[in-house]
Amino acid sequence: NQVIRSSEDKVSFYLKLLETEFDNIIKLEASLVNNEKLKNINTNHQNMSDYELFMEMNSIRQLLESYKQMNRYIKSLSVYMPNINRKISNTVIEEIDQKEYKIMQSFIDERKFPFASYEEKIFMNIPSQLYANQASQASYNDMPFIISVEVNTSKLKETLKEISGNTNARAFLAGSDRGLLVMNRETDELVRSHLT
Repeated sequence: NQVIRSSEDKVSFYLKLLETEFDNIIKLEASLVNNEKLKNINTNHQNMSDYELFMEMNSIRQLLESYKQMNRYIKSLSVYMPNINRKISNTVIEEIDQKEYKIMQSFIDERKFPFASYEEKIFMNIPSQLYANQASQASYNDMPFIISVEVNTSKLKETLKEISGNTNARAFLAGSDRGLLVMNRETDELVRSHLT
């Protein structure tokens, strides 16, 4: 009937919206892999002065912030660069937290991408080798960097709430091995095994 058809159309619209936004995030991450400034830091940092290195990293930070503003589902965007022991995020440049980095690396080692989760947070991570062009591949193999997006789950829940509206219906995203489960109601009691 017309009500069911309208509901199906609404769900289809929002699913396509989410798919497009997540696809755009992956494209943003892929573009970073071959970013000239990142490649320059990765291969030439030893030949840079502290000032030059900082300016290059800060330029990357500003780029990450501009990328974050382009997508409502990005909460934060970071690049882990172990060869200089730095994490460059859209807000700060700091030393890598080794525990945090090992967790991000484990997502890559276990091929948990694009989605992975840790401590109730959802990440979209890609290793530099995944999208590097052939010219860059060799330099990334020995000391790769990781590009990580923390997904804004609050914005996701808002979208899911739009799907279910003000009814008693519930909307959620789930994944078997992609580490993705988002509910539109905080009180929902659902099995969260997808996140472990």
